[in-house]
Amino acid sequence: MLPDQLPKIAGEYKFDVPLKLYTFFKVGGNCDVMFIPSSVLDLEEFLKNKSSDLSITILGNMSNVLISDYGIRGCVIRLNNIKNIEFYDGYVDVQAGMLLSNFIMQCAKHNLSCCEKLFCIPGTIGGAVYMNAGIPGFEISDVILSIDC
Repeated sequence: MLPDQLPKIAGEYKFDVPLKLYTFFKVGGNCDVMFIPSSVLDLEEFLKNKSSDLSITILGNMSNVLISDYGIRGCVIRLNNIKNIEFYDGYVDVQAGMLLSNFIMQCAKHNLSCCEKLFCIPGTIGGAVYMNAGIPGFEISDVILSIDC
């Protein structure tokens, strides 16, 4: 994949990236392209304008994945910069790239209790939702009101 074949974005592209530098277990081959969007709008623009034959893999903190030594073909999208959080009366709007532990600490600062039981899980909100992170008797789906995709 050549840089001029990718949509113009505000975020960042990296090429032939060794994923072992990012994974929790420090294993895995390279990805062809890594896209790190600067915002949700940046991600939307990329997805609207990317080539239809470009395969996409979305990853966050990479704390619960094992990546083959063969790597990932196509484009890996890291959502770590998409981590805004807003507090409202009785609920929180949080983006997928925020670390779960940071989310829980932000909620505690606002005297909001939600998923403290998941504090030790090293992933992002997006990964926790995707996998329905939990412990016996509690899952993140127990506190989700809605999801925007």
